[in-house]
Amino acid sequence: MSLRTSPDGRARSAATISPMASIPPLHVHPHRLGMWFVQREGDHEPLSEHGSETEAELVATRDAGAADVIVHDRYERVHLAPRADT
Repeated sequence: MSLRTSPDGRARSAATISPMASIPPLHVHPHRLGMWFVQREGDHEPLSEHGSETEAELVATRDAGAADVIVHDRYERVHLAPRADT
């Protein structure tokens, strides 16, 4: 992977520069009514709804493929879910 220099002089990888090189991540979001949604970044509709954060995260990591899964908890903390074992 090649490195390029940004206008501010810092080196960046080509993957960081080109948005087409990455797959949009999946997000796991809580809903105020107790449900959890799995939603692809940029989509308006959720891909699925679940009764617990654990269930939503498991389904998201299983279905993500090469995409990252970003989990937003009820306290507005965010973490990257570990990839599912294949």
